[in-house]
Amino acid sequence: MFENTLLRLIYIPFLISISLLTGCSSYDSRIKDNPEAVRKQINLNSKLFIANILQQKPDFKETLDGSKGYFFGEISSATVVLIGAASGLGVLHDNNNQSQTYLDIKRLELGPGLGIQKLKFLFVFHNTKYMETFKKGRNLPVAGADISTGESSTFANYTLDNENENYTVIIETDGGAHAGATARIARIQVNTELTDTGLSNVSRATKGFAEDNQQVEGAPRQWDYALPFLAQQVIDLGYDLPNPYGIGYTFAYVEQNQFIEDLKIGFKGSEKIDINSVAFPSVVSKTNTNNLVFDSWIFPFFNLFGMIGKVDGIAPINFTVDGDGALEDLGIRCDGFRPPPICGKLQGGNFSVDIESTIAGYNYGIGGTFAAGWNNFFVAIPFTVNILDLDDKTIDGNAYGIYPRGGYMFDLGSNGALSLFAGASYLYTKLEIEGIQPIPGTEEGIEYTVKQENIDKWTGILGANWDINKNFSLMAEYNGFAGTRQSLITGLTYRF
Repeated sequence: MFENTLLRLIYIPFLISISLLTGCSSYDSRIKDNPEAVRKQINLNSKLFIANILQQKPDFKETLDGSKGYFFGEISSATVVLIGAASGLGVLHDNNNQSQTYLDIKRLELGPGLGIQKLKFLFVFHNTKYMETFKKGRNLPVAGADISTGESSTFANYTLDNENENYTVIIETDGGAHAGATARIARIQVNTELTDTGLSNVSRATKGFAEDNQQVEGAPRQWDYALPFLAQQVIDLGYDLPNPYGIGYTFAYVEQNQFIEDLKIGFKGSEKIDINSVAFPSVVSKTNTNNLVFDSWIFPFFNLFGMIGKVDGIAPINFTVDGDGALEDLGIRCDGFRPPPICGKLQGGNFSVDIESTIAGYNYGIGGTFAAGWNNFFVAIPFTVNILDLDDKTIDGNAYGIYPRGGYMFDLGSNGALSLFAGASYLYTKLEIEGIQPIPGTEEGIEYTVKQENIDKWTGILGANWDINKNFSLMAEYNGFAGTRQSLITGLTYRF
Protein backbone atom coordinates (compact mmCIF):
# COMPACT_ATOMS: atom_id res chain seq x y z
CA MET A 1 0.00 0.00 0.00
CA PHE A 2 2.77 2.40 1.00
CA GLU A 3 4.73 1.52 -2.16
CA ASN A 4 1.72 2.18 -4.41
CA THR A 5 1.10 5.52 -2.74
CA LEU A 6 4.76 6.48 -3.15
CA LEU A 7 4.70 5.53 -6.82
CA ARG A 8 1.64 7.67 -7.37
CA LEU A 9 3.30 10.61 -5.62
CA ILE A 10 6.25 10.33 -8.00
CA TYR A 11 4.52 9.20 -11.19
CA ILE A 12 1.71 11.78 -11.29
CA PRO A 13 3.99 14.84 -10.81
CA PHE A 14 6.37 13.32 -13.38
CA LEU A 15 3.63 13.19 -16.02
CA ILE A 16 2.55 16.72 -15.19
CA SER A 17 6.12 18.03 -15.39
CA ILE A 18 6.57 16.45 -18.82
CA SER A 19 3.38 18.16 -19.95
CA LEU A 20 4.57 21.49 -18.60
CA LEU A 21 7.95 21.11 -20.26
CA THR A 22 6.16 20.94 -23.61
CA GLY A 23 4.75 24.38 -22.89
CA CYS A 24 1.11 23.59 -22.18
CA SER A 25 -0.90 25.68 -19.72
CA SER A 26 -4.53 25.54 -18.64
CA TYR A 27 -5.29 28.42 -21.03
CA ASP A 28 -3.69 26.97 -24.18
CA SER A 29 -6.69 24.99 -25.42
CA ARG A 30 -9.00 28.02 -24.99
CA ILE A 31 -6.84 30.69 -26.59
CA LYS A 32 -7.44 29.67 -30.20
CA ASP A 33 -11.15 28.96 -29.71
CA ASN A 34 -12.06 32.03 -27.68
CA PRO A 35 -9.19 34.47 -27.13
CA GLU A 36 -11.50 37.23 -25.88
CA ALA A 37 -12.78 35.00 -23.06
CA VAL A 38 -9.19 34.23 -22.02
CA ARG A 39 -8.32 37.93 -21.97
CA LYS A 40 -11.34 38.69 -19.80
CA GLN A 41 -10.51 35.83 -17.43
CA ILE A 42 -6.87 36.79 -16.89
CA ASN A 43 -7.84 40.47 -16.45
CA LEU A 44 -10.47 39.49 -13.87
CA ASN A 45 -7.97 37.30 -12.01
CA SER A 46 -5.54 40.23 -12.01
CA LYS A 47 -8.12 42.57 -10.47
CA LEU A 48 -9.13 40.02 -7.80
CA PHE A 49 -5.50 39.35 -6.87
CA ILE A 50 -4.76 43.07 -6.46
CA ALA A 51 -7.96 43.58 -4.49
CA ASN A 52 -6.91 40.79 -2.12
CA ILE A 53 -3.49 42.41 -1.63
CA LEU A 54 -5.01 45.83 -0.96
CA GLN A 55 -7.41 44.32 1.53
CA GLN A 56 -4.46 42.99 3.51
CA LYS A 57 -2.10 45.90 2.78
CA PRO A 58 -4.04 49.12 2.05
CA ASP A 59 -0.83 51.17 1.91
CA PHE A 60 0.27 49.11 -1.13
CA LYS A 61 -2.10 51.20 -3.27
CA GLU A 62 0.35 54.09 -3.14
CA THR A 63 3.11 51.83 -4.49
CA LEU A 64 0.84 50.55 -7.26
CA ASP A 65 -0.41 53.99 -8.31
CA GLY A 66 3.11 55.39 -8.48
CA SER A 67 4.48 52.53 -10.56
CA LYS A 68 5.26 52.50 -14.29
CA GLY A 69 3.15 49.38 -14.64
CA TYR A 70 2.57 45.92 -13.23
CA PHE A 71 2.46 42.32 -14.38
CA PHE A 72 0.10 39.71 -12.97
CA GLY A 73 0.78 36.07 -13.75
CA GLU A 74 -0.34 32.62 -12.73
CA ILE A 75 1.57 29.40 -13.31
CA SER A 76 1.30 25.70 -12.53
CA SER A 77 4.48 23.81 -11.68
CA ALA A 78 5.58 20.25 -11.06
CA THR A 79 8.94 19.01 -9.79
CA VAL A 80 10.17 15.42 -9.72
CA VAL A 81 13.52 14.61 -8.07
CA LEU A 82 15.98 16.85 -9.99
CA ILE A 83 13.92 18.46 -12.74
CA GLY A 84 10.67 20.37 -12.96
CA ALA A 85 8.81 22.83 -15.10
CA ALA A 86 6.11 25.42 -14.94
CA SER A 87 3.99 27.24 -17.48
CA GLY A 88 1.32 29.91 -17.33
CA LEU A 89 -0.03 33.18 -18.58
CA GLY A 90 -0.04 36.77 -17.42
CA VAL A 91 -0.95 40.32 -18.38
CA LEU A 92 1.27 43.39 -18.18
CA HIS A 93 -0.52 46.70 -17.59
CA ASP A 94 1.55 49.65 -18.84
CA ASN A 95 0.56 52.76 -16.88
CA ASN A 96 2.45 54.99 -19.31
CA ASN A 97 0.13 54.32 -22.28
CA GLN A 98 -2.65 52.30 -20.62
CA SER A 99 -1.89 49.27 -22.83
CA GLN A 100 -2.09 45.58 -22.01
CA THR A 101 0.41 42.95 -23.14
CA TYR A 102 -0.34 39.27 -22.59
CA LEU A 103 2.72 37.15 -21.86
CA ASP A 104 3.42 33.43 -21.81
CA ILE A 105 5.47 32.15 -18.87
CA LYS A 106 7.76 29.13 -19.07
CA ARG A 107 9.96 28.08 -16.15
CA LEU A 108 12.60 25.36 -15.85
CA GLU A 109 13.57 24.12 -12.38
CA LEU A 110 16.76 22.26 -11.52
CA GLY A 111 17.38 20.83 -8.06
CA PRO A 112 15.96 18.37 -5.54
CA GLY A 113 12.24 18.61 -5.10
CA LEU A 114 8.93 16.84 -5.33
CA GLY A 115 5.40 18.11 -5.79
CA ILE A 116 2.78 20.08 -7.68
CA GLN A 117 2.12 23.75 -7.11
CA LYS A 118 0.14 26.68 -8.44
CA LEU A 119 1.42 30.23 -8.05
CA LYS A 120 0.04 33.70 -8.57
CA PHE A 121 2.36 36.66 -8.52
CA LEU A 122 2.55 40.38 -9.13
CA PHE A 123 5.52 42.34 -10.48
CA VAL A 124 5.24 46.08 -9.83
CA PHE A 125 7.69 48.03 -11.97
CA HIS A 126 9.29 51.26 -10.78
CA ASN A 127 11.58 51.52 -13.80
CA THR A 128 10.25 51.96 -17.37
CA LYS A 129 13.40 50.61 -19.00
CA TYR A 130 13.25 47.37 -17.06
CA MET A 131 9.52 47.02 -17.73
CA GLU A 132 10.12 47.32 -21.49
CA THR A 133 12.90 44.74 -21.28
CA PHE A 134 10.61 42.44 -19.32
CA LYS A 135 7.82 42.93 -21.87
CA LYS A 136 10.03 41.94 -24.80
CA GLY A 137 10.96 38.67 -23.10
CA ARG A 138 13.99 37.59 -21.14
CA ASN A 139 15.34 34.84 -18.92
CA LEU A 140 14.85 35.51 -15.21
CA PRO A 141 17.02 33.41 -12.86
CA VAL A 142 15.48 32.71 -9.44
CA ALA A 143 16.97 30.64 -6.62
CA GLY A 144 15.21 29.60 -3.45
CA ALA A 145 13.97 26.99 -1.04
CA ASP A 146 10.34 26.54 -0.22
CA ILE A 147 7.91 24.29 1.63
CA SER A 148 4.22 24.83 0.99
CA THR A 149 0.94 23.06 1.69
CA GLY A 150 -2.40 23.23 -0.01
CA GLU A 151 -3.35 26.39 1.82
CA SER A 152 -2.87 29.73 0.13
CA SER A 153 -0.24 31.87 1.79
CA THR A 154 2.04 34.78 1.03
CA PHE A 155 5.23 33.15 -0.24
CA ALA A 156 7.50 36.13 -0.74
CA ASN A 157 7.39 39.90 -0.71
CA TYR A 158 10.64 41.60 -1.60
CA THR A 159 12.12 44.54 -3.47
CA LEU A 160 15.16 44.41 -5.72
CA ASP A 161 16.56 47.85 -6.42
CA ASN A 162 19.68 48.56 -8.48
CA GLU A 163 20.73 50.51 -11.55
CA ASN A 164 19.06 48.18 -14.06
CA GLU A 165 16.24 46.45 -12.18
CA ASN A 166 13.74 48.11 -9.92
CA TYR A 167 10.57 46.26 -9.03
CA THR A 168 8.50 44.76 -6.23
CA VAL A 169 7.24 41.19 -6.33
CA ILE A 170 4.44 39.52 -4.40
CA ILE A 171 4.03 35.76 -4.84
CA GLU A 172 1.20 33.67 -3.48
CA THR A 173 0.74 29.90 -3.57
CA ASP A 174 -2.71 28.75 -4.56
CA GLY A 175 -3.10 25.07 -3.73
CA GLY A 176 -0.97 21.98 -4.11
CA ALA A 177 1.94 20.65 -2.13
CA HIS A 178 5.62 21.21 -2.85
CA ALA A 179 8.95 20.82 -1.11
CA GLY A 180 12.41 21.45 -2.47
CA ALA A 181 15.39 23.67 -3.10
CA THR A 182 15.66 24.65 -6.76
CA ALA A 183 17.38 26.96 -9.22
CA ARG A 184 14.85 28.37 -11.66
CA ILE A 185 14.99 30.11 -15.00
CA ALA A 186 11.77 31.79 -16.12
CA ARG A 187 11.20 32.76 -19.75
CA ILE A 188 8.72 35.52 -20.55
CA GLN A 189 7.39 35.87 -24.11
CA VAL A 190 4.60 37.89 -25.73
CA ASN A 191 1.51 35.83 -26.54
CA THR A 192 0.66 37.10 -30.02
CA GLU A 193 -2.68 35.28 -30.07
CA LEU A 194 -3.94 37.49 -27.25
CA THR A 195 -1.91 40.65 -27.78
CA ASP A 196 -2.42 42.81 -30.83
CA THR A 197 1.16 43.93 -31.47
CA GLY A 198 0.53 44.48 -35.16
CA LEU A 199 1.58 40.94 -36.11
CA SER A 200 -0.45 39.68 -39.05
CA ASN A 201 -2.23 36.34 -39.36
CA VAL A 202 -1.16 36.11 -43.00
CA SER A 203 2.20 36.33 -44.74
CA ARG A 204 1.78 39.86 -46.10
CA ALA A 205 0.89 43.31 -44.83
CA THR A 206 -2.89 43.62 -44.43
CA LYS A 207 -5.42 46.10 -43.13
CA GLY A 208 -8.87 45.13 -41.94
CA PHE A 209 -8.52 41.35 -42.31
CA ALA A 210 -10.03 39.18 -39.52
CA GLU A 211 -10.48 42.16 -37.20
CA ASP A 212 -12.85 40.18 -34.99
CA ASN A 213 -9.91 37.97 -33.92
CA GLN A 214 -7.70 40.87 -32.89
CA GLN A 215 -7.46 42.68 -29.59
CA VAL A 216 -8.13 46.38 -30.08
CA GLU A 217 -8.81 47.93 -26.69
CA GLY A 218 -5.61 48.46 -24.73
CA ALA A 219 -3.44 46.97 -27.46
CA PRO A 220 0.15 48.25 -27.40
CA ARG A 221 0.62 47.71 -31.18
CA GLN A 222 4.34 48.17 -30.72
CA TRP A 223 6.59 46.51 -33.34
CA ASP A 224 9.52 44.82 -31.61
CA TYR A 225 11.66 43.76 -34.61
CA ALA A 226 14.47 45.60 -36.42
CA LEU A 227 12.81 44.96 -39.78
CA PRO A 228 10.98 45.99 -41.80
CA PHE A 229 11.96 49.64 -41.95
CA LEU A 230 9.02 52.00 -41.37
CA ALA A 231 7.07 49.18 -39.70
CA GLN A 232 5.80 51.24 -36.77
CA GLN A 233 4.54 54.03 -39.03
CA VAL A 234 2.54 51.52 -41.07
CA ILE A 235 1.19 49.77 -37.96
CA ASP A 236 0.06 53.14 -36.63
CA LEU A 237 -2.02 53.44 -39.83
CA GLY A 238 -3.86 50.24 -38.92
CA TYR A 239 -1.88 47.63 -40.88
CA ASP A 240 -0.75 44.29 -39.50
CA LEU A 241 2.62 42.90 -40.63
CA PRO A 242 3.88 39.30 -40.88
CA ASN A 243 6.90 37.96 -39.03
CA PRO A 244 9.85 39.68 -40.72
CA TYR A 245 12.08 36.69 -41.49
CA GLY A 246 11.45 33.48 -43.36
CA ILE A 247 13.11 30.27 -44.46
CA GLY A 248 11.43 27.88 -46.84
CA TYR A 249 11.60 25.10 -49.39
CA THR A 250 10.16 25.26 -52.90
CA PHE A 251 9.86 22.71 -55.68
CA ALA A 252 9.25 23.76 -59.29
CA TYR A 253 8.57 21.65 -62.37
CA VAL A 254 8.69 23.54 -65.66
CA GLU A 255 7.91 22.17 -69.11
CA GLN A 256 8.04 24.49 -72.13
CA ASN A 257 8.66 24.63 -75.85
CA GLN A 258 11.98 26.16 -76.91
CA PHE A 259 13.25 27.57 -80.18
CA ILE A 260 16.89 27.45 -81.23
CA GLU A 261 18.72 30.43 -82.70
CA ASP A 262 22.14 32.00 -83.29
CA LEU A 263 23.82 28.83 -84.55
CA LYS A 264 27.55 29.17 -85.02
CA ILE A 265 29.79 26.36 -86.29
CA GLY A 266 33.50 25.82 -86.62
CA PHE A 267 35.89 23.16 -87.92
CA LYS A 268 39.17 22.00 -86.41
CA GLY A 269 39.33 24.84 -83.88
CA SER A 270 38.54 27.60 -86.34
CA GLU A 271 36.58 30.66 -85.26
CA LYS A 272 32.89 29.84 -85.16
CA ILE A 273 30.81 31.64 -87.76
CA ASP A 274 27.09 32.32 -88.16
CA ILE A 275 25.19 29.82 -90.27
CA ASN A 276 22.11 30.95 -92.15
CA SER A 277 21.23 27.81 -94.12
CA VAL A 278 19.74 25.95 -91.16
CA ALA A 279 16.33 24.63 -90.07
CA PHE A 280 15.31 24.83 -86.38
CA PRO A 281 12.29 22.78 -85.25
CA SER A 282 10.95 23.57 -81.78
CA VAL A 283 11.91 21.28 -78.89
CA VAL A 284 10.49 20.69 -75.39
CA SER A 285 12.64 21.22 -72.29
CA LYS A 286 11.79 19.85 -68.83
CA THR A 287 13.37 20.86 -65.52
CA ASN A 288 12.93 20.10 -61.81
CA THR A 289 14.28 22.55 -59.24
CA ASN A 290 14.52 22.15 -55.45
CA ASN A 291 15.35 25.40 -53.67
CA LEU A 292 16.03 26.68 -50.18
CA VAL A 293 14.67 30.21 -49.89
CA PHE A 294 15.67 32.86 -47.32
CA ASP A 295 13.67 36.06 -47.13
CA SER A 296 13.07 39.21 -45.12
CA TRP A 297 10.57 42.03 -45.27
CA ILE A 298 12.84 45.03 -45.87
CA PHE A 299 9.91 47.44 -46.03
CA PRO A 300 6.31 46.76 -44.98
CA PHE A 301 5.24 46.19 -48.59
CA PHE A 302 8.49 44.80 -50.02
CA ASN A 303 10.05 41.41 -49.36
CA LEU A 304 13.58 40.53 -50.50
CA PHE A 305 14.63 36.90 -50.90
CA GLY A 306 17.52 34.76 -52.08
CA MET A 307 17.55 31.12 -53.11
CA ILE A 308 19.94 28.28 -53.74
CA GLY A 309 19.06 24.85 -55.01
CA LYS A 310 19.61 21.89 -57.28
CA VAL A 311 18.27 21.76 -60.81
CA ASP A 312 18.05 18.83 -63.19
CA GLY A 313 16.33 18.21 -66.50
CA ILE A 314 16.75 17.95 -70.25
CA ALA A 315 17.29 20.54 -72.99
CA PRO A 316 17.02 18.87 -76.43
CA ILE A 317 18.91 20.27 -79.41
CA ASN A 318 17.64 19.57 -82.93
CA PHE A 319 18.73 21.36 -86.07
CA THR A 320 19.65 20.56 -89.68
CA VAL A 321 22.30 22.41 -91.68
CA ASP A 322 22.51 22.48 -95.48
CA GLY A 323 25.80 20.73 -96.23
CA ASP A 324 26.85 22.84 -99.23
CA GLY A 325 26.03 26.05 -97.39
CA ALA A 326 28.02 24.93 -94.34
CA LEU A 327 31.08 24.05 -96.50
CA GLU A 328 30.90 27.45 -98.16
CA ASP A 329 30.47 29.30 -94.85
CA LEU A 330 33.41 27.39 -93.34
CA GLY A 331 35.57 28.15 -96.40
CA ILE A 332 36.23 24.48 -97.15
CA ARG A 333 36.93 23.80 -100.84
CA CYS A 334 35.93 20.44 -102.21
CA ASP A 335 37.13 20.84 -105.82
CA GLY A 336 40.78 20.00 -105.25
CA PHE A 337 42.71 16.86 -106.18
CA ARG A 338 42.26 15.38 -102.66
CA PRO A 339 39.24 17.07 -101.01
CA PRO A 340 38.93 16.79 -97.20
CA PRO A 341 36.91 13.78 -95.92
CA ILE A 342 34.23 16.16 -94.66
CA CYS A 343 33.34 16.99 -98.25
CA GLY A 344 32.13 13.50 -98.93
CA LYS A 345 29.75 13.74 -95.99
CA LEU A 346 28.40 17.25 -96.44
CA GLN A 347 28.59 18.00 -100.16
CA GLY A 348 25.19 17.67 -101.76
CA GLY A 349 23.53 16.67 -98.46
CA ASN A 350 22.52 17.85 -94.99
CA PHE A 351 24.16 17.80 -91.58
CA SER A 352 21.83 17.10 -88.59
CA VAL A 353 22.29 17.46 -84.86
CA ASP A 354 19.73 15.72 -82.63
CA ILE A 355 20.91 15.34 -79.05
CA GLU A 356 19.41 15.65 -75.57
CA SER A 357 21.55 17.86 -73.34
CA THR A 358 21.35 17.06 -69.65
CA ILE A 359 20.84 19.94 -67.26
CA ALA A 360 22.29 19.21 -63.80
CA GLY A 361 23.82 21.58 -61.29
CA TYR A 362 23.01 24.47 -59.00
CA ASN A 363 20.51 27.28 -59.27
CA TYR A 364 21.21 30.64 -57.62
CA GLY A 365 18.62 33.37 -57.51
CA ILE A 366 17.50 36.62 -55.99
CA GLY A 367 14.11 38.26 -56.09
CA GLY A 368 11.53 40.35 -54.38
CA THR A 369 7.82 40.74 -53.82
CA PHE A 370 5.68 43.85 -53.61
CA ALA A 371 2.54 42.89 -51.68
CA ALA A 372 -0.32 44.34 -49.66
CA GLY A 373 -3.81 43.38 -48.52
CA TRP A 374 -6.98 45.32 -47.77
CA ASN A 375 -9.84 43.61 -45.96
CA ASN A 376 -10.08 40.21 -47.70
CA PHE A 377 -8.37 41.23 -50.95
CA PHE A 378 -4.68 41.33 -51.78
CA VAL A 379 -2.24 41.94 -54.62
CA ALA A 380 1.34 40.69 -54.98
CA ILE A 381 4.03 41.20 -57.62
CA PRO A 382 6.95 38.78 -57.22
CA PHE A 383 9.98 38.89 -59.52
CA THR A 384 13.06 36.65 -59.80
CA VAL A 385 16.47 36.54 -61.43
CA ASN A 386 18.21 33.13 -61.65
CA ILE A 387 21.65 31.99 -62.77
CA LEU A 388 22.56 28.36 -63.48
CA ASP A 389 25.89 26.84 -62.46
CA LEU A 390 25.79 23.49 -64.22
CA ASP A 391 28.03 20.46 -63.95
CA ASP A 392 28.43 20.49 -67.73
CA LYS A 393 30.41 23.67 -68.28
CA THR A 394 29.50 23.65 -71.99
CA ILE A 395 25.99 24.79 -70.95
CA ASP A 396 25.33 28.24 -69.54
CA GLY A 397 21.94 29.67 -68.67
CA ASN A 398 19.86 32.24 -66.86
CA ALA A 399 16.24 33.16 -66.34
CA TYR A 400 14.17 36.03 -65.04
CA GLY A 401 10.49 36.53 -64.53
CA ILE A 402 7.68 38.59 -63.04
CA TYR A 403 4.45 37.08 -61.72
CA PRO A 404 1.70 39.61 -60.81
CA ARG A 405 -1.35 38.18 -59.10
CA GLY A 406 -4.31 39.14 -56.96
CA GLY A 407 -6.75 37.23 -54.83
CA TYR A 408 -9.11 36.81 -51.93
CA MET A 409 -8.31 35.75 -48.35
CA PHE A 410 -10.63 33.50 -46.36
CA ASP A 411 -10.45 33.63 -42.56
CA LEU A 412 -10.43 30.06 -41.24
CA GLY A 413 -10.41 31.04 -37.58
CA SER A 414 -8.14 28.81 -35.52
CA ASN A 415 -7.11 27.01 -38.75
CA GLY A 416 -5.42 30.09 -40.18
CA ALA A 417 -6.21 31.80 -43.48
CA LEU A 418 -6.58 30.54 -47.05
CA SER A 419 -5.68 32.80 -49.99
CA LEU A 420 -6.84 31.96 -53.51
CA PHE A 421 -5.25 33.90 -56.34
CA ALA A 422 -5.01 34.26 -60.12
CA GLY A 423 -2.71 36.27 -62.30
CA ALA A 424 -0.17 36.22 -65.08
CA SER A 425 3.36 34.84 -65.37
CA TYR A 426 6.17 36.20 -67.51
CA LEU A 427 9.25 33.96 -67.69
CA TYR A 428 12.28 34.39 -69.93
CA THR A 429 14.81 31.55 -70.08
CA LYS A 430 17.91 31.23 -72.24
CA LEU A 431 20.56 28.52 -72.52
CA GLU A 432 23.80 28.69 -74.50
CA ILE A 433 25.07 25.24 -75.43
CA GLU A 434 28.41 24.28 -76.93
CA GLY A 435 29.30 20.91 -78.38
CA ILE A 436 30.96 18.85 -81.10
CA GLN A 437 28.88 16.72 -83.45
CA PRO A 438 30.96 13.84 -84.90
CA ILE A 439 30.79 13.41 -88.67
CA PRO A 440 29.94 9.75 -89.39
CA GLY A 441 32.68 7.85 -91.21
CA THR A 442 35.39 10.34 -90.27
CA GLU A 443 37.43 11.22 -87.21
CA GLU A 444 36.33 14.81 -87.49
CA GLY A 445 33.42 16.77 -86.09
CA ILE A 446 31.56 20.01 -86.45
CA GLU A 447 31.98 22.36 -83.48
CA TYR A 448 28.86 24.35 -82.69
CA THR A 449 27.41 26.96 -80.35
CA VAL A 450 23.66 27.43 -80.20
CA LYS A 451 21.20 29.41 -78.06
CA GLN A 452 17.90 28.05 -76.80
CA GLU A 453 15.06 30.35 -75.70
CA ASN A 454 11.53 29.66 -74.50
CA ILE A 455 8.78 30.36 -77.02
CA ASP A 456 5.84 31.34 -74.79
CA LYS A 457 6.92 33.80 -72.16
CA TRP A 458 3.46 34.81 -70.89
CA THR A 459 0.91 32.45 -69.39
CA GLY A 460 -1.71 32.39 -66.64
CA ILE A 461 -1.47 31.63 -62.91
CA LEU A 462 -3.90 29.92 -60.57
CA GLY A 463 -2.94 29.01 -57.01
CA ALA A 464 -3.53 28.96 -53.27
CA ASN A 465 -1.62 29.82 -50.11
CA TRP A 466 -2.56 28.47 -46.68
CA ASP A 467 -1.24 30.44 -43.72
CA ILE A 468 -1.59 27.73 -41.08
CA ASN A 469 -0.62 30.20 -38.36
CA LYS A 470 1.70 33.16 -37.91
CA ASN A 471 4.73 30.91 -38.46
CA PHE A 472 3.94 28.25 -41.08
CA SER A 473 2.45 28.50 -44.56
CA LEU A 474 1.96 26.18 -47.55
CA MET A 475 1.55 27.25 -51.16
CA ALA A 476 0.87 25.67 -54.54
CA GLU A 477 0.40 27.28 -57.93
CA TYR A 478 -0.04 26.19 -61.53
CA ASN A 479 1.27 28.21 -64.46
CA GLY A 480 -0.38 27.43 -67.79
CA PHE A 481 -3.71 27.97 -69.59
CA ALA A 482 -2.07 29.81 -72.51
CA GLY A 483 0.75 28.86 -74.86
CA THR A 484 3.02 25.84 -74.48
CA ARG A 485 4.56 26.61 -71.09
CA GLN A 486 3.24 24.90 -67.99
CA SER A 487 4.69 24.57 -64.50
CA LEU A 488 3.79 23.43 -61.00
CA ILE A 489 5.29 25.17 -57.96
CA THR A 490 4.86 24.12 -54.31
CA GLY A 491 6.46 25.39 -51.13
CA LEU A 492 6.60 25.41 -47.34
CA THR A 493 7.73 28.50 -45.38
CA TYR A 494 8.54 29.09 -41.71
CA ARG A 495 8.36 32.72 -40.55
CA PHE A 496 9.90 34.09 -37.37
